[in-house]
Amino acid sequence: MSLILDAIAKHALKQAGKVAIQGQTYAITYAQLAEHILSSQHYFLAQKATRMAILMDNTPAVLIVDLGCIKAEIPLIPVPLFFSPQQVQHALQSSDVDFLVSNLGSNTEALLKLISMNYDLLPTWEMAGKALQVYRLHGLSEEAQAVPFPKHVQKITYTSGSTGNAKGVCLSQSVMDNVAISLAQATEACAEDRHLCLLPYATLLENIA
Repeated sequence: MSLILDAIAKHALKQAGKVAIQGQTYAITYAQLAEHILSSQHYFLAQKATRMAILMDNTPAVLIVDLGCIKAEIPLIPVPLFFSPQQVQHALQSSDVDFLVSNLGSNTEALLKLISMNYDLLPTWEMAGKALQVYRLHGLSEEAQAVPFPKHVQKITYTSGSTGNAKGVCLSQSVMDNVAISLAQATEACAEDRHLCLLPYATLLENIA
């Protein structure tokens, strides 16, 4: 089990009513967070997802989708909202994603049509006070080829691609756990500290934090 999932499970038992994630209008306790993670895991496994992408802004829901993927051991590709349509297309195709979760409504469908991505729109998924759109994506274009994933990849973070196509960096959960531990030690974080998300969640620094 991931260290972060283990920590959440312990907090859910010892501090069930304590707020774990605070959004602009929606707060989630540790007990609720543990339930949401389990629900997300079951949802992804029921859909038989193998590679999941998220195109979402910073909300509690995006954290739950991420943690649910960790629980289900499904590789996750966070797609930055500042990517151009061509960069989004490259990220989705090169990672051979089969599911995309978004909370951007019709804007996501317009983007998928713009980049000629075939999809099926599943029923709206209600999660953490948000109506999430789930798209089953269909295959790569004839010009694209997916690169096989190394073993134990949990997340692929894409560079900005300022000098060409964005490059996908494969990360294992153990590596991300170790970096998170080192950051907690370096900052001397304690139980009463709170982290304020300022950067887009899809950027690696905010994602690890």
